[in-house]
Amino acid sequence: MAKKRMGKGLGALIPTDIEESILNEAIAKKEHKENSGVKQVAVDKIRAATKQARSVFDDEKLNELTASVREHGVIQPLLIRETAQGFELIAGERRLRAARAAGLNEVPVIVARADDDKAAEMGLIENIQREDLNALEEAEAYAKMMEEYRYTQESLAQTLGKSRSYIANTLRLLALDKKTKTLLSEGQISAGHGRALLSVKAEPRREQLLKRIIKENLSVRQAENAAKALNRAQPMAKQRLFHQGNAYYREMENKLRERFQTKIRISGSPAGGKIELSYGSNEELLRLLELMIEEEKA
Repeated sequence: MAKKRMGKGLGALIPTDIEESILNEAIAKKEHKENSGVKQVAVDKIRAATKQARSVFDDEKLNELTASVREHGVIQPLLIRETAQGFELIAGERRLRAARAAGLNEVPVIVARADDDKAAEMGLIENIQREDLNALEEAEAYAKMMEEYRYTQESLAQTLGKSRSYIANTLRLLALDKKTKTLLSEGQISAGHGRALLSVKAEPRREQLLKRIIKENLSVRQAENAAKALNRAQPMAKQRLFHQGNAYYREMENKLRERFQTKIRISGSPAGGKIELSYGSNEELLRLLELMIEEEKA
């Protein structure tokens, strides 16, 4: 009589259907990982994007990112595309720079299918949505999307999940003068300061407010209040002396002063005014009168 076997193998302990389920799950995970679109590409095979929203890179923050990448690697994949010249970066400039600085040979990437325009558009949107552009870069990116890709403020707001008023207020920063834009991009003033400056109607007073913001370290609220005060004072200043701060009138005063050799003052308003010549004696008065008569005859 044949002896009974003591066991039936692994199948006796784990039912066949459960065993197959575990195996199928492991295969599915492997296939998902292989087909997720994320792959490793050599750092030296990725070239920078031809169109980049970011123009200023904070050295301190980039050093911090490099230290993190050196310890943990690049967690979020870069977005690239394949061209005839090789791989081109679409989004992830800071991560690529940090990877190079950290000495990494490869980085995780997602390869997208995109032509030149689509790649540039995707790069702009990715950079804007990451919210680490400075205010001026953000404004320039919005303007570029509207100019090159025919977005309106409304469609741009919908695409980025922002309000239309936010888009409009950010775009206003492009109207700032070059000096103020530089201060904004360097972080010496904020976007709120920039909008407060733009609310000042007179250019000389705008420059005056900018100096106060820097010197006194005004908050945005303080700058807004100062702008309102300057605008209230402006109509009175026009009535008092319309040529104040005007280089042309100052030059004319200097020329008259040289011609008549006495103190000259031009004052008034856009509606009318006067030119004053000062004299200290009868002889001085006669001299001035003779000069004016000579001017008239000439």
